[in-house]
Amino acid sequence: AYLGSIARENPSAFSCVCLVDHGEPDANEQLIHLAESGDFKGVRLTSQVLFERPELATTAAKSGLVIQAMPSHSPARWVPILEDVLERYPQTHIMLSHMGMPRVDEAPIFETHRPVFGLARYPNVYFQLSFASRLGPYPHEPVYPVIKQAVEAFGPERIVWGSNYPPVGGIDEYLADLNLLLDGKLPIPPDAIADVAGINAKRFWFDE
Repeated sequence: AYLGSIARENPSAFSCVCLVDHGEPDANEQLIHLAESGDFKGVRLTSQVLFERPELATTAAKSGLVIQAMPSHSPARWVPILEDVLERYPQTHIMLSHMGMPRVDEAPIFETHRPVFGLARYPNVYFQLSFASRLGPYPHEPVYPVIKQAVEAFGPERIVWGSNYPPVGGIDEYLADLNLLLDGKLPIPPDAIADVAGINAKRFWFDE
């Protein structure tokens, strides 16, 4: 309710994502109600939700909600579910949170992560650079190959940076991670840094 009120009062500044308890029998009806309220642009669906209640992804697509995908399982299991939704509802916008949760023990090849990059063939799927601080210590170099592969697959125009605040830490950690991007330390083309830092996200969430 709080998030909905904030988005309603400041639609040019806030674009909010809702949650539903997928364990509730009426979770699908709850999601429809939230979509119809007009206060939310998207819904966050974990890979567990996709496995147990795939109809929520379908409802999100039919309702015009962004699917903020937050996986925690092997892409081989959850990517096909999103592919099915995209094939049936190609207008669906999907934001892949936390780089699709790569396994750092697979660096630098990340073999099992390849299905994530396969989603790039759908033009409304975006890739979010977030959660790096939870995958390895600063400056998070083991995940740089994932970023490079994502840029090659999705193109820099569909890459967005996310802070993962507050789990990232305090303001110093926040700025340190942001400056990796702004200072050109990440494998992002120099002429795309401003887009990745904010312009792409603004276009995705605010249709600008």
